[in-house]
Amino acid sequence: MMSLFLDSNVFVEYFRGNQGAEQLVEKLFTGRYSLFINDVVYNEVLFMYLKHKTGKSYWDLKKHLELVKKAGNEFVDSILPLLAFPKFLDTTNEIIVEALTIVTTHGLLPSDALILATAKYYGLDGIVTLDSDLLKVAPREGLSAISRADDLR
Repeated sequence: MMSLFLDSNVFVEYFRGNQGAEQLVEKLFTGRYSLFINDVVYNEVLFMYLKHKTGKSYWDLKKHLELVKKAGNEFVDSILPLLAFPKFLDTTNEIIVEALTIVTTHGLLPSDALILATAKYYGLDGIVTLDSDLLKVAPREGLSAISRADDLR
């Protein structure tokens, strides 16, 4: 069974109604793949959901706690079940060190580097992402890079 790390942008685009992301998620969640996320993905998906539901920026969200609570409860009911399906991988000190190496070697931003380092550390087969930077760098680090349903075996 192919083991794949799911980037947050796959979920975000799925929720936005991106047809390519919808096809990708439908194929991924057939039970034919071992799927994984980490705290970075969870955080990014939740934050994007809060921003979308409230229409507020980061600093504005800090000032509107009732809006955050309401949107957070909606997240628990509607989005969390989909995020609960993949297995959750912990971030270790070794992953943080590897992520920094990826930042300094490839110029990836920290969250992308943590995602890639996590997939490498746990020996996964690949990363599912819509991020062009990760799509370029993942193969250089020995991982498959998947961005379309047709890319899945």
